[in-house]
Amino acid sequence: MDLARLVRETAADFKDRAPGLKLDAPESLALHGDKRRLQRLVQNLLANAFNHGQPARGPVALRLFQAGGAACLTVVDQGPGLPTEQLPRLFTPFFSRRQFPAPGSAAASDSACRFAWAWPAPMAAI
Repeated sequence: MDLARLVRETAADFKDRAPGLKLDAPESLALHGDKRRLQRLVQNLLANAFNHGQPARGPVALRLFQAGGAACLTVVDQGPGLPTEQLPRLFTPFFSRRQFPAPGSAAASDSACRFAWAWPAPMAAI
């Protein structure tokens, strides 16, 4: 499947909500994966960025690139984020953003974290 195409199409679904969405993706990036689940992951990450990322303070930036043979996807917003010491736990089972009192204090929605944990490839939050 073409992950770059999937990311562009998913980002296009958010244009009405976020006309300032910045997208940086290659023309094509081949990947073996479940298209439906990957699309859901990208949707969840973008929804979280727009729901909790304080878009009035700046645009959401979505970047897809390849590094060291891996596909890398970053979503950058202006929200408070997750405390640095909690980043290693982001993709662990039963980790919940509800453990933090501030809205938007997680870098991904609960369903995205559950999906990412079940994904066979390594994932990391930075």
